[in-house]
Amino acid sequence: MFSKNEPGSHFFRAARHRRAQHRALVEPLEARTVLSASMPAAADVIAIEEDGFNNPPAGSDAQVLLAPGETYTFSTSDFGFSDTDDALPDELAAVRISSLPDSGRLTFDGFSVAQFDVIPADQITLGRLQFTATSPPDVTASTSFTFQVQDDGGVAGGGSDLDPTPNRFSLLVDDESADFVRNLYEDILDREAEQEGLLVWLNLLNNGGTRGDVVRGLWQSREHRGMQVDSYYQTFLDRAPDPAGRQTWIAILRNGATEEEVMQAFLTTNEYLANNPPITEYVLEVYRDVLGREADAGGQAFWETSLDSGLLTLEEVANGLLNVRERHVNVVQTFYNDFLERNPDSQGLFTWTSLLDDGALSEGEVAQRLLSTPEYFNQS
Repeated sequence: MFSKNEPGSHFFRAARHRRAQHRALVEPLEARTVLSASMPAAADVIAIEEDGFNNPPAGSDAQVLLAPGETYTFSTSDFGFSDTDDALPDELAAVRISSLPDSGRLTFDGFSVAQFDVIPADQITLGRLQFTATSPPDVTASTSFTFQVQDDGGVAGGGSDLDPTPNRFSLLVDDESADFVRNLYEDILDREAEQEGLLVWLNLLNNGGTRGDVVRGLWQSREHRGMQVDSYYQTFLDRAPDPAGRQTWIAILRNGATEEEVMQAFLTTNEYLANNPPITEYVLEVYRDVLGREADAGGQAFWETSLDSGLLTLEEVANGLLNVRERHVNVVQTFYNDFLERNPDSQGLFTWTSLLDDGALSEGEVAQRLLSTPEYFNQS
């Protein structure tokens, strides 16, 4: 057995201390009594820390949203310091700046910070480490820098007091990209963006993600897919979804099913058929639910005759009405009005409608492409 003054003895004692704590949670009282008698005293634990190696601390990534020209004053909590690998955690001693932001100005006490500068924690507490975002007419670009946290445990005996892995602090400027994300929240989720979500998507854009990535992420989000499922239940079944059914359809959409496929499935459920039992009533109701109007005489006769004769199945009727050109035109016009705030030009209407007619794109894919256009972004 190691003695407490031998090099490396802290490994044995710290491990024994942790094992004793774990067993105390799961073993009976008699065992706990024996274990507590064999555990090191408080003085021994202190000796473990003093005689052993200091393990490096860890920081964590962070991000803030700034207005153009705004100055942000850092606090020690911004750097996510932790020291969980030591039995007795050390305190934050300093922050080392590993790389500099490529825009804006990072300063200490009013002077520009240089790469590898070490900023004492007590000076950060005094508000002396600051970043000022660029302001017009300069480019208001989001940026970031990397840092490493340092603890006060020292390096005696081969220990380490510096986090070996730099973390990133993202400084996200509230510019047209932020407005773009806010608009997507309004148009896709029908609500304002919360600060946390806004920062997540801006950080993605700042680190190589595309606007299309943001659009796809929000469109495929559980929240948006849930909104779609809620609308299908209300439109086709005239009720709120049951929890199990809602989760099932959300999963189906998030696993790659198109909106058209899910709507067709709703239109051929036993519940929908039970609500509209005769063939005539079924065709009339599908017209109302899919095209938003009463059936014309010719269309009604065609679909009813096709069902009566067995020429078409219910699934084929539902699919046919979901994919008629009239509906595709309505879908494209709605997207233009909602997203681009204008009526479609003739070329745009023809292009997107043709892609829907040919099955080259689903309506969800058309929506996402329109939301990713420069025209939509420039509205920000």
